[in-house]
Amino acid sequence: MIISGQLGTELWAGEVVIELQREGQPLKLGVLLPFEGYGEKWNDQNKQLLDNVTLQADFMDYSSKQPYFSPRQLSANQDFILRNTEGCLLLYDLEHEGKP
Repeated sequence: MIISGQLGTELWAGEVVIELQREGQPLKLGVLLPFEGYGEKWNDQNKQLLDNVTLQADFMDYSSKQPYFSPRQLSANQDFILRNTEGCLLLYDLEHEGKP
């Protein structure tokens, strides 16, 4: 599974993969963050969550080796993941339409 480290469903999914690995499931977790320093401005609790997932991931890297300079870094990261994976899991919140 590859995630980009977004708060909410993505980091939760990363935690689930890590737990399944502990139970012996043959899964791998990759975290491809959109830029260097991603998550640095988050509160301490959210930073810790990101750190816990990235430190236990089988692979972690940045799609942009530069600090944040443009929203394009976020969309380029998502584009890269979509172009280089075989499928995706999409969750849709019916209570918040428009937020896949």
